[in-house]
Amino acid sequence: MWARTGAISATTVSRSPGADGDSDSPPALTLATPEDLPALTALALAAYAKYTPRLGHEPPAMRPDFVGHVTRGEVSVLRSAAGLDAYLVHFEAGGAWVIENIAVAPGAQGKGIGRALLSHAEAAGRDAGCRRAVLLTNLVMTENQALYTRLGWRETGRRPYRGTHVIDYEKPLDGAGGNP
Repeated sequence: MWARTGAISATTVSRSPGADGDSDSPPALTLATPEDLPALTALALAAYAKYTPRLGHEPPAMRPDFVGHVTRGEVSVLRSAAGLDAYLVHFEAGGAWVIENIAVAPGAQGKGIGRALLSHAEAAGRDAGCRRAVLLTNLVMTENQALYTRLGWRETGRRPYRGTHVIDYEKPLDGAGGNP
């Protein structure tokens, strides 16, 4: 089981001052708790809602098994005074670090949070001894595809998945492939 907390670099994520006016402290990722379950579900629904019209149905990522993931310590969350700004579901499976789900609240998008979450997940995978990370994205989520390519992820295949079509990606964690 993975259990990790850590800070995302303040230079990676732009952050507006909180209620206390302090914008210098880096936002910290912490493990989700059972008390976070309603907020995680609400965040997933809000973050993925824009894809429903493109797909004609909800993307599978809107309804992850948060109870199981939180119980196993696989969900990291980014909190702000407004609540949860983002979450990351990641874990080791079959010798690879799996990034199963990343969501950023609509109001927090465009600030580098997704990129920072990916970087955090890659570091967690290296810390766990994994030599590669894997993820998938839906074929219609073109914004994600562009980000993954820019960050050194390599497409490894396309396939049907839970009533839709996905693209599989892989990235070496041993220093090859780098983050531009």
